[in-house]
Amino acid sequence: MSTERVRKQRGHEAEKLFQASFNATLDRNRQLLTQVGAGQPDLPNENFDTGAITGPGKYRLNDETHAKLLDALAKESFSGASLEVRAELLEFYGHPDAPYATKRKPKDWARVQAELEQLKKAAPPVVATAADDPVQPVLSSE
Repeated sequence: MSTERVRKQRGHEAEKLFQASFNATLDRNRQLLTQVGAGQPDLPNENFDTGAITGPGKYRLNDETHAKLLDALAKESFSGASLEVRAELLEFYGHPDAPYATKRKPKDWARVQAELEQLKKAAPPVVATAADDPVQPVLSSE
């Protein structure tokens, strides 16, 4: 078999794999949009790059993104961080033996540790209630 023919065959196989992956993504997005339309989305905390749930130390970009989020929120004293986001960060970094990619850079890892302590000491977020909303709907009697 000629080299050119092998390249074409491999290209065709790669194209089939890409098409199958693309179609699976479309199907998944349709399913999620249907759930959103029904008011009950099931959005697992999975990694869109890998298609799986990736814990600490399993995927470098996930580790780096958590560190960037932690840093950005720390700069604002965690004032804009919801309880869910705070819990996610504490859970993610709650595995001291995990091989976090950030550990490879001692200065960055030290910053993560300091920001986690800041998060643990941060005041809880203020949750607005309807009574706090200065704009009240006006009902018409017409």
